[in-house]
Amino acid sequence: MRERRSKGFGSIRARRRRDGTIAYMLKVTFGGRDYVRTVAAKSKKEAGAMLPAFVAEIQSGETERKKQDAERLSKQPTLAEWSGEFLASHVKQDADRAATRAAYASMIRLYILPALGAYKLSEIEAPMIRDAMQALRRKGRALRTIKLAYAVMHRCFDAAVEDGLLNQNPMQKFSKLHLGENEGEAESAKRHALTAAQVTALLSACADDPKLHLFVSIGASTGLRPGEISGLRRQDVDLKASVIHVRGSAKRVHGGPGEGARVWIGDTKTKSSRRDVGIGPALTALFVAHFERMEAMQRELRGLPGNVATARPVVPAEACVFCADPATAEGLRAPRSPHTIRAQFKRALARAGLPDNVSPHWLRHTAISHAIANGTPLADAAKRAGHKNPAITAAIYTHAVGDGEKKAAAIGDSLLTSGKSAEIEQNGMDKGLK
Repeated sequence: MRERRSKGFGSIRARRRRDGTIAYMLKVTFGGRDYVRTVAAKSKKEAGAMLPAFVAEIQSGETERKKQDAERLSKQPTLAEWSGEFLASHVKQDADRAATRAAYASMIRLYILPALGAYKLSEIEAPMIRDAMQALRRKGRALRTIKLAYAVMHRCFDAAVEDGLLNQNPMQKFSKLHLGENEGEAESAKRHALTAAQVTALLSACADDPKLHLFVSIGASTGLRPGEISGLRRQDVDLKASVIHVRGSAKRVHGGPGEGARVWIGDTKTKSSRRDVGIGPALTALFVAHFERMEAMQRELRGLPGNVATARPVVPAEACVFCADPATAEGLRAPRSPHTIRAQFKRALARAGLPDNVSPHWLRHTAISHAIANGTPLADAAKRAGHKNPAITAAIYTHAVGDGEKKAAAIGDSLLTSGKSAEIEQNGMDKGLK
């Protein structure tokens, strides 16, 4: 006689699989719905022992929650699929952020997707991310690279939480990645600050290239970012007031497949980066000479008399100080590619006998570090650097120049004046970059 069970308790059914083994199915009706589960049991009696727990799970709502979670997981994108949506919807699409989007895409493609791209978002847990980051370190990736990849991934998961795909960011559970010691910003600034003697050597190496000489002079004297220097227009330099108005920054980003790199002048890095920076007589004189050369070249190209001093200026106010091509109106208003400037800078380093890892951005570290070392108030140094908060300037640049260098360094114009540079004290100055 068939065994009768109490209402709502459920039933057990045996089913023979194709391979000849027996599978047991538990069936429970609750709330007008049938719930079925196949269990691994050796006998019907053993399967029956599992039935009460199945009933309790259904009555508590746990089975329904698991079902909803499974449905949500089936509809959830993988990290590879979500990363495309993240770049399209959560990273600003304006032209000024094109380089940021390209950097994010590169980080995701090279360092994140190979290890985690195939997993659904909710399947990715903190230990998996930690293991992926540590694997990058074992492969010899730089700590800075891993730090950037980590930051991009964190933002990617934050966006998934914003869109309701995740309840929380799994990366919030991290305490430390245990990747080793990373160089702090202050240590980096100290290592990247050139001495006065090195600035003098670099300027001497640029003597045959007036444009590059001016570029280096602006960076070493004012602390402008390389992009801000490249983005200067004629109207941004007020020679009478001896002030540079920083209003934009040159940007370069690669286009799509088959397209060349695009260079344009966009917004500054931050709102506080829009600032007025004072310049001294030596740098002012270099600007005067540069603008006179620009005028003379334009008059020659247009077949006009070469009297630059008294004739009406022909160089437009919106012309770039470092233009892409002075022979055309469009080229005169377009900035020179940062890639071209870096290549010229590298050749000057070789002539100056400086290490080839020095970059144009080191000029910014040099100017701000020497200014603070020689008594410039922190608030003024922060304003000159374009930092909104002086604490940022203090964290990066305070103590970036040692006592020996303080005796030898000269801020601003003194770094640019060849006559003074020969008189700079060398006692206690570092002999060179390590």
